[in-house]
Amino acid sequence: MPDVGIDRARRGLPRLRAQLRPVRRWLAAMLMLSPALSPLAAVAASPPPPAQVQITIAPGSIAVSGAPESGAAELLVSAARSLREPSAVLVRLKPGVSVQELIGYLASNMTGQPATIEPYGAIVFNREVAPGASAESEVWLAPGTYVALDGEGEKSSGWSHTSFTVSPSPAPPALPAAEAVERTKGLAFAGPRTLHRGELVRFENDGPGPLMDIAFPARSRADAERLASDLLNGHQRAAEALVASALADFAGTISGGASQQETITAPDGWYVQACFLETRGRPDTRLGMERVIRIVG
Repeated sequence: MPDVGIDRARRGLPRLRAQLRPVRRWLAAMLMLSPALSPLAAVAASPPPPAQVQITIAPGSIAVSGAPESGAAELLVSAARSLREPSAVLVRLKPGVSVQELIGYLASNMTGQPATIEPYGAIVFNREVAPGASAESEVWLAPGTYVALDGEGEKSSGWSHTSFTVSPSPAPPALPAAEAVERTKGLAFAGPRTLHRGELVRFENDGPGPLMDIAFPARSRADAERLASDLLNGHQRAAEALVASALADFAGTISGGASQQETITAPDGWYVQACFLETRGRPDTRLGMERVIRIVG
C-alpha cells in the first residue's frame, strides 16, 4: 500500500525547489559580500606566516638577512664549523640609544652582569648554536633598531656585531601557538616538568630582569636529583661530574618580558633546568633556580 504522505511530499518537491531558488541566490550574494561569512574573505583575512630571518655566524662576523617587519619572525641561525661556542644574540635598542653607544658598552666587558645592559636596550633573543650546525627559533620583533651579536667568548669587546632595522608592519604576523610554556618567574621555574620531543615550546622570562633557561642532561632520575641538589648547595665539582652530555640551550640570557620558542629536539632523558646568573652576589642556582625535568619522545 503506497504511503500517501510520502507521495504528496514528492509531488511538492519541485514547487518547494522553485520557491527556494531566490533564497539561495540571496544567501550566495551575502556570502560574497560579507567578510564574516565569505570563505574567500576568511582566507584573505588569515594572518601571514612568520617572516624568515637568516642569521649567519662566521669567524669575525655575524650577518642578518631578511629585512624583517614587526611581528613574529622565524630565526634561522647557522654557525661556521671553525667556531668554538657561537651564540646569536639580538638586542633591541632603546629609543635615542645609538649603535655606537651599545658597542662602547660592549667594549667595557661588563656583559657578565647582564642587568647592566638595560640602559641601552633589551636582549630579546639569545641562543647558542653548535659549530657547523643550525637552529630555528621563533620570536616577536617589535619595531626598532637592533644589534645582532655573536656572544662567543667571555669578553664582549671581541664580539662580532651588526645592526638592522625592523620596520612597522601594517599586519604583523602572529607567533604560532605554543604547545607548552616554560617560564622563569622571580627566582624559580614554572611550567610542565615533562616536555615532548617535537612539540613547540615557548620560553618566557616573566621576571623584571635578565634570566636564562638551560638544562643539563643526567644519566638517570637519581643523578638528576643529585645534580639539582649539588647546584643548590654550591657543590660545583660534584655537579659537573653528573652532567651526562651537552646542555640543552632553551633560552640564553634574555631580558625581562622577552620570550622565544622552539621545537624540542633534545634527546629523551632526565635534565636539570638551571639559571647561572647572579643575584646579590650569589648564583641563581643557589637561590632556587634549578629543578628536575624530563624530555620524552
